[in-house]
Amino acid sequence: MKSPIVQLDRYGCGVACVAFVMNVSYGEARLLFNAEKVEKARTYCFDITRALSEKNIVYKYSKLTNDNINLLNKNGVIVFVRKNKLVYLVGHYLVRHNRKWMDPWSNRITSNEITKAKSDFINKLRDVPTWVIYPI
Repeated sequence: MKSPIVQLDRYGCGVACVAFVMNVSYGEARLLFNAEKVEKARTYCFDITRALSEKNIVYKYSKLTNDNINLLNKNGVIVFVRKNKLVYLVGHYLVRHNRKWMDPWSNRITSNEITKAKSDFINKLRDVPTWVIYPI
């Protein structure tokens, strides 16, 4: 089983998800992103699909609906979970892998310090996903 990747920037969950999908380090994946966007919580689905395409990995993104909800069971799918007051203050990206979710900041509930962030596989999403980024 692949090891989970921790996000090293406060808003680097999308970078960590790309690193996980590409099987590269967080640092290697971060080079594919605009640094200012990562530092200011402005990484969008487009940025993730563009970063993956840099390595010829083709993904598309869509608002999650009843018509495409089955994508949530597909290995390699990245979801954006909406922001909420308890866990995801600006929203959060996670990746589906072997029937679990790779969470790049799994201890966010207990630690708000990025220097203490840990990544892990979780069984269930902690809130409702609103966007899905999926391989084609």
